[in-house]
Amino acid sequence: MLVDTAMWAMCAVSGLTLAVHAWTLKRWARDWKKAATTTARDQKFFRADFGIVIPCRNEEDRLPHLLDDLAVALRTQPVLSQIQVVVVDDWSEDSTASLARCHALQPHVVSMQALSPTPNAGGKKAALLAGLDALNTAWAVTLDADVRLQPEWGEAWLHTLASQTERCAAVAGPVRLWDGPNAGTFGQVLALDYAAQMGWSAAQITHGRPASASGANLAVRRTAYPDTRHLGPSGDDALVLQTLSNGGWRVEWMGDPRGMVSTPAPRTWREAVQQQLRWAGKAGNYLPHVKRTALWVAWTAVCPWIWLGYGAFSHAEWGAWLAAGFWFGLTAHNVAFVAPIATWFNLPRRPWLWLGLACLQPIQVPVLAMARLGLLRPFGIEPKPTWKGRTCAP
Repeated sequence: MLVDTAMWAMCAVSGLTLAVHAWTLKRWARDWKKAATTTARDQKFFRADFGIVIPCRNEEDRLPHLLDDLAVALRTQPVLSQIQVVVVDDWSEDSTASLARCHALQPHVVSMQALSPTPNAGGKKAALLAGLDALNTAWAVTLDADVRLQPEWGEAWLHTLASQTERCAAVAGPVRLWDGPNAGTFGQVLALDYAAQMGWSAAQITHGRPASASGANLAVRRTAYPDTRHLGPSGDDALVLQTLSNGGWRVEWMGDPRGMVSTPAPRTWREAVQQQLRWAGKAGNYLPHVKRTALWVAWTAVCPWIWLGYGAFSHAEWGAWLAAGFWFGLTAHNVAFVAPIATWFNLPRRPWLWLGLACLQPIQVPVLAMARLGLLRPFGIEPKPTWKGRTCAP
């Protein structure tokens, strides 16, 4: 009798969870569809009132490729040729700064070593603030040093920023996790997972409740940019958007695929876990509605494990069937949500990639929990993530 009661109770919880998740994804999909539509107004003349800030540390292998892409992107219109590019060298230990100074684009190089007497002080947030101070434009577009641009990237930002009102303080640009057509299966699965995050971010922005973005391709109004260094070393993107929104500013999404940038995916599962740890580390400072969403996604991920664990503990065969059924239903909803987003980002959508995504999403929460508890130290993963030789946890 007790087993029957537990079974029906867990089935009811599963059904309710799937119903709420389906309703939530339907709302996100509706807002994503709005976000994915270009809204730049038609003007005959655009003034390039923005500069570009590239904070970088030990990027001698990647920064020159980005500067090459920028040189091409800024030649598409004469007005773009005068845009100032600021490279902020964040205590690099290689030839990043010298390569930037010698590049044909001739960017302005700001040295964090010259600004701070303390070795390796500041981090990316301080580097961004230094880069913003070096510009005299209304807007700044921040780029990560490892991204690659499309030829019409500059023109896309030119049109997008000319369309913004005075109450807009930030525009989130699209970013895809992509190494090119030769990326392996693991990288392609991670790209789909990241596209889902981008779709959710765009949907939240369109809904008027900005939650996340990527600083790898983000436009900010310089006079409104908040100093979030007191909120920890990570979060130069999501926390900035949430702070601006909480202060009454508008945040918009760029719906022009020409402005998309590509950034390399983690090459190993260790790098992927470290990346997820960095992203999760700033969640404690999120606004309440963003925390609720994170908790809901975590709940849907751990449900199959709860049902499976109960079935194993009680020797009830139905526990495994319930877990499998819930996982299948969750996967169907998630794939339906991600598929149009993956199409917009021009990502591969082969059947085995969806299967990989279906297997990846349920294990993310348990793996992150194990990493935070130090259980993955034998595999070279520390509880406090590091990036560029610095800790990303407060």
